[in-house]
Amino acid sequence: MNIALIGARGAGKTKSSRRLSVLLRRAVVGTDAIFAYETGQSIAGFIRKNGGGPAAWRKFREQEYQILKKACRLKDVILDCGGGIVVDLDRAGREKFSARKVRLLRKHAMVVWLRADPDRIAKKIARDPRRPALGVGADPAGIMRRRAPFYRRAAHVVVDVGKAKAKKIAARVLRKLDPYMDEHAI
Repeated sequence: MNIALIGARGAGKTKSSRRLSVLLRRAVVGTDAIFAYETGQSIAGFIRKNGGGPAAWRKFREQEYQILKKACRLKDVILDCGGGIVVDLDRAGREKFSARKVRLLRKHAMVVWLRADPDRIAKKIARDPRRPALGVGADPAGIMRRRAPFYRRAAHVVVDVGKAKAKKIAARVLRKLDPYMDEHAI
């Protein structure tokens, strides 16, 4: 069974998935990395190139879904999911829970929400130009709070990140997954 790490951008999914990869001797598959590979551009570049509005994000979310379908065909990998993997956009451009993506994740992986303090990680990501804007005038901490129920709904288990580094987060993930190890052949 795969392990999927979900959570807000900046929560430590990528570094923690790499640490889990070493501990479990499994490959890491990053949905955002696959997107960049397949399109030849960063997510921020893609959003800018496609006008930066809801239509661009809707197009990205559709591509993200197609990537997730491919990734879920793999076995015994660690899925490093983008921060918005649990959302799609409604017709008005507002984020909504993505039942289709969460259904795929839960069917093909043990889903672990890396829960982090929105205010702390909003400050962390604000200085990173590689990350696309979440929208004109968007409040990153507010978006993370709004998505929290979506992450909770998607997750099999929740791991509080706190101020921990990847090594400690990975250890917490393994402890939380331990009761499921035999049952799901993780």
